[in-house]
Formats: sequence, C-alpha cells, structure tokens
Amino acid sequence: MRALSSLRFVGAGLMVVTAAACSPPVRASTFSEIYPMLFPRETKAQCNLCHGLPENDKSNGKLSMGIDQATAYAALIGKTSTSSVCGGRAFISTSAPDNSLFLQKLQATPPCGDHMPLGGQALSADQVDMVRSWIAAGAKND
Repeated sequence: MRALSSLRFVGAGLMVVTAAACSPPVRASTFSEIYPMLFPRETKAQCNLCHGLPENDKSNGKLSMGIDQATAYAALIGKTSTSSVCGGRAFISTSAPDNSLFLQKLQATPPCGDHMPLGGQALSADQVDMVRSWIAAGAKND
C-alpha cells in the first residue's frame, strides 16, 4: 500500500496536506478461472449437476449451461432468466455487477429462488468476489 499526498489551498494562504491510501488494483478473474470452480470435472459436482441438464423450470430454473465452457458462457451473456421464479432478471449486468442474477444466486440471500449451488457447498467469499470481479471487468470470454 502506498500513500499519495496532495496539497489544497483553503483560503487566507492556508495549505492543507492530505494523504490518501491507495491499494494496488485487484486483478479481475477470468471466465477460464471461474468455470472449473463452478463446473469441476473430477471433483464433486457443483453447478453441473443441475445446469448441465436441458432447461427445466423445476430442476434448473430454465438455465442449461451445457457441458463445456463455451456453452456455459453463451447461456449467460446477454440473456435473462425465463424461469417462473426469477424471470426477466439479467444473468450478467456488467454495468451493475451486484444486479447480476448469476452473482446474486451465489450469495447467501438471493432476491429470488434458492441459493446456489443448491445442495452443494456454498462458495467462499473469495470465490464470490472472483465472479464479481469478472463481471465488473466486462464478463469477457477469455
């Protein structure tokens, strides 16, 4: 962490020196880092248990993300939920990451439906932050 100083004139010839702490920029996560975390191939299933299946309102909220990274990405970007519970909400909102249904469902109290992964181990705060940083950086397909 480094400190930056600035000078400001406040009138009558008085000067105020302020210091602001700056944290180094946080590197945005990539979809290639997030995908195996959510869709592990050789460990216990997370999202792929339900979202690897064809769309169904009851078993996966009408979100099928297929069985590969390209299909999962295509299912999220520029799409809104069509489920009976969360319908009309954007999966990804790069202008407001915290309004992204994809991110909201990974948090403890989503605005609709169940916390994900349903029946699986909840993601850690760091893992949720990885998803948030990917969305905030434009949700690019790397």
